[in-house]
Amino acid sequence: KQWYQRRVRGEEKKQHRLWSVHCKKIQLKKDNGANPVHNYYPCDHPGQACDLSCPCIKMSNFCEKFCLCSGDCQNRFPGCRCKAQCTTKQCPCFLAVRECDPDLCTTCGADQYDVTKISCRNVMVQRGLGKKLFMAPSDVAGWGIFIKDFAYKNEFISEYW
Repeated sequence: KQWYQRRVRGEEKKQHRLWSVHCKKIQLKKDNGANPVHNYYPCDHPGQACDLSCPCIKMSNFCEKFCLCSGDCQNRFPGCRCKAQCTTKQCPCFLAVRECDPDLCTTCGADQYDVTKISCRNVMVQRGLGKKLFMAPSDVAGWGIFIKDFAYKNEFISEYW
C-alpha cells in the first residue's frame, strides 16, 4: 500500500511540475508578445479536445470551467491542491496570476463560505476582504487615502480602478 501511495504522490508532483511549466510558458507568451488584451470567450466544441482552432488556445488563455471542451482537456486550468495560503509560486493559481477558484481549489480553503474560516489568502478580491480605508487631508498635498489597520508587507489592501 505504501508503494502505491508514493507512486500516486509522485504522479501528483509530476503533474504539478508540468502545470508550473505550462503556466510559465503561457505567462511568458503574454509578457513577451505585443498582443492586446482580448475578451474571454469560452470554447464551444462539446466533448472534443482543444486544438489550434480553439479560441482559448488562440488567445493564450487556459480553458475554464465554462468551456464546453472535454473534461480531460490538456489546456483546462485545474486549480490548486495547496494546503497552505497560496501566496507563493508553488501555487498554480498564484503562478498564473489569478485568484483561487472556490469550485476548483478545495484543499486550500478557497471553497469556505464563512470568511472567518478561509485559510487561503488568494481570494481577497472575490470575497471583498480588503482593509478599511479612509480619506483625509494629507500633510504632503491635498487629500490622501489612509489605511485604518496595520498591514504586513505584500498583504492585500484594496482593489482600485
